[in-house]
Amino acid sequence: LQQIYSFLERKVQASRPKSWTLILGGDVLDQRTKRAYAASLLGTFLNNVQQLGVQTYFVEGQHEFDTPPWLSALCPSERCVCLHNRIVRIGSWRVAGLSFLARQELLEAFQQLEAGKPFDIFVGHQTWVDFMGDRANTQGTLADIPHATLTLTGDYHTTVVSHGEYRNKQGELMSVVSPGSIT
Repeated sequence: LQQIYSFLERKVQASRPKSWTLILGGDVLDQRTKRAYAASLLGTFLNNVQQLGVQTYFVEGQHEFDTPPWLSALCPSERCVCLHNRIVRIGSWRVAGLSFLARQELLEAFQQLEAGKPFDIFVGHQTWVDFMGDRANTQGTLADIPHATLTLTGDYHTTVVSHGEYRNKQGELMSVVSPGSIT
């Protein structure tokens, strides 16, 4: 987390007055843990990012899933927004997000998003058949995603960048980025 913060701090300082946005794709901590130290590190990171003035958006993975969810509890500022079941404008892009959902809930959430305004980017935290095959209990396929021409997905935990190999629900080419875990 310190390396990411240092990177953001250098970029923000070098580009003022330009604004920066950080998108967290869930499972920010690579393991589900109840350890106070891990939550403290994450809280300090989010606080420092907020002090830089960086707008932060997030979806939550099953590792943050708790009552209340970690990221929601640790990031209470209006500059830190949960994307779950929302479409927001970031610059010239419309961005939709869904936190971790079971298969049926995911399909229902996609139907609701599809009924709304089209979006360009989808941020989600699911295990996809396209990446995991039969090695895991997957929630969906990338072809289930409506509208998006770019998908940022957080559950693969390995860095993958794919351009044009996947198609969204409307049959349009869709790039997919799984940035992997930061811890």
